[in-house]
Amino acid sequence: MYNAHRGFVVYSPKLGRCERVLTDLQECQRQGLLLPHQAEKVLGWLGFVTHSSILGGVGRAPTLPFYHRAYKQSLNGLSSDLFNAWADWIDHTLVLLHALFYKDKLPH
Repeated sequence: MYNAHRGFVVYSPKLGRCERVLTDLQECQRQGLLLPHQAEKVLGWLGFVTHSSILGGVGRAPTLPFYHRAYKQSLNGLSSDLFNAWADWIDHTLVLLHALFYKDKLPH
């Protein structure tokens, strides 16, 4: 929504972009893999989405696990989460993203 004449601008992600992120992550989940370059791609998509006003105080928190996978940094100081396999933390993040990107809650 463009309200610059009122002194502010509100921007939000398009439904198609949100659906693409979820679809790609579900495909990674089905394959049981999330490679570093895939995590980096997800970070790029989520960059705009998580900075948009629709997510409010959530901000970039959902992107942290993808950042760690993309840049091969352990989440908990152990090397076990540095493998390319799909992991529980990705499932939890995917659940959060499904809630944030619920199609009836996104602007049209």
